[in-house]
Amino acid sequence: MVRRGFTIVELLIVIVVMGILLVLGVVNLRGSQANARDEQRRANIEVIAANLEQFYSDGNGTGSSIGRYPSTVMISTGPIENYLVNLDTKVLLDPGAPTGTTTSLVAASNSNQSIATMAPKPTSANPRYVYQPMQTNNTRCTSESQPCRKFNLYYYKETTDEIIMVTSRNQ
Repeated sequence: MVRRGFTIVELLIVIVVMGILLVLGVVNLRGSQANARDEQRRANIEVIAANLEQFYSDGNGTGSSIGRYPSTVMISTGPIENYLVNLDTKVLLDPGAPTGTTTSLVAASNSNQSIATMAPKPTSANPRYVYQPMQTNNTRCTSESQPCRKFNLYYYKETTDEIIMVTSRNQ
């Protein structure tokens, strides 16, 4: 007798194996995408930090702000491009932010706010990058009259579910 087709058992085994491979591929793809977003956030923070360091060195063009970082008032009221003139605004957008988001950088201005409550979380309601200017005595720099001598930048790393802090060179 000549056998011309596959049995139901053979077909089921092939379908199950293909399903398992498909699930493994999708899981791996999502992990790779999260790693790519984390890497983009790290690169964005480095660019923002470099521009803040340039502001510290060069000031805002008036000479009055040399040797200090922008205060939370300057970042909050601004467009930030007025102070960080060489900053490409694309780095202010978080790679995981929803479409239409204008910026993902905010200044932590509340001096009583703890790091845990002001740090970025991966939701559309909260920003992804937080700028925290500090005075030399480690209090937050909230007005333009205060000398902002160092800063902390925070961003969310989604693969490890942690908040990463980047500090200024003048710590």
